[in-house]
Amino acid sequence: RLARTILESAGRGVMSRVLAALLEERFVADRRAERGAPFLPPHVIAACVAEAQLGLIDAWFAGRTDASSQALANALRASARAIAAALFRDQAVG
Repeated sequence: RLARTILESAGRGVMSRVLAALLEERFVADRRAERGAPFLPPHVIAACVAEAQLGLIDAWFAGRTDASSQALANALRASARAIAAALFRDQAVG
């Protein structure tokens, strides 16, 4: 119940911003060695990933899936990597 209450309140915005800040730090550190400009600034990509992750977590807590916690963790990891990979791709690439 507590998780659902937080995800349905202003607390979600706070969680999203904190998660996005942590993701942005990771993205910037991971991308320093790579060339090419991302499609969007890292903070925008981080916000996108954060909201996607919270959406998956919200669906899981709401019982809209019977996926295991391990399946949820795998989905969170895979979706974050896929979004980041797509949006950090060099703009010159089609």
